[in-house]
This record gives sequence, structure tokens and C-alpha cells, in this order.
Amino acid sequence: MQATRIQQKIVGLIPAAGRAERISPLPCSKEIYPIGFHRFHQNEDLRIKVVSEFLIESMHLSKVAKIYIILRKGKWDIPQYLGSGKWMDMNFAYLVIDLPFGVPFTLDQAYNFVKEAVIVFGFPDIVFESEDAFIKMYNNSICVFEG
Repeated sequence: MQATRIQQKIVGLIPAAGRAERISPLPCSKEIYPIGFHRFHQNEDLRIKVVSEFLIESMHLSKVAKIYIILRKGKWDIPQYLGSGKWMDMNFAYLVIDLPFGVPFTLDQAYNFVKEAVIVFGFPDIVFESEDAFIKMYNNSICVFEG
């Protein structure tokens, strides 16, 4: 028997529908709260880096081309700031829910859009150290055996 990986598209899923009540009031949604600076290209000036960019960069490294960001009404500053994803050579799609009933409910709203894909999931307000964590997890994921 030989192990092979089924080729599926890899899609990012980011829940951003919460109310951030424990840290409010904030001047913006917590997902776009500035926490540092970076350059996109060597010759560019420094620009603000928001917390969700760490997650987006990790997804980009793991070959994610499309990210679904799940919002609730009133968090329009997120798509206004992040835009279409073109700045990362990615495509961002925004799904809007009426009421956030918690993370499982929020993520389930994307099911019809991602049911045939491998999901790369992360919280936009948690920064983790290993930029290639998603690549490592994917490389160690389940394979289908043919034989």
C-alpha cells in the first residue's frame, strides 16, 4: 500500500464576529488593532501591522489562496481595512451573520462555501510564533492509502 494525499483546495477560515466585550471600548474591531510595523517590499516605508495580518501571512505561506472572513453586522471596518486580499496575492470573501452565537455557530455559517476544501483555521486576534505552523500541520495530516 502506498500513501497519497488527495488534492483538495486549501481555504482559510477566520471568525471575526465577536463583540470583544472583555477589551472594549476599542477604536476599531480587535481584528484590525495595530500591534506593530512592517514592510511589504524592501524599498517601502514602514506601515502599520494589525493583529490579523500575522494569521493571514501564515495562511499565505501555507498556499492558502482564498480566505473566508466571517463578520457580524457593524464590523465594516474589517473589510474596509483588509480589502479584497490583493495586497497579499490572495482573495478575501466576507460572510456576514446576523447574530454571533459563539465560534462553532459562526464557523458553521461558512460550511456551504468550504465543504469540499481543506480548512486552515485561526483566530485573528491570537499571534503564534511559528509562521510555518500550518505547513507543518498539513504535511503531517492524514493521507489516503491506495493499494
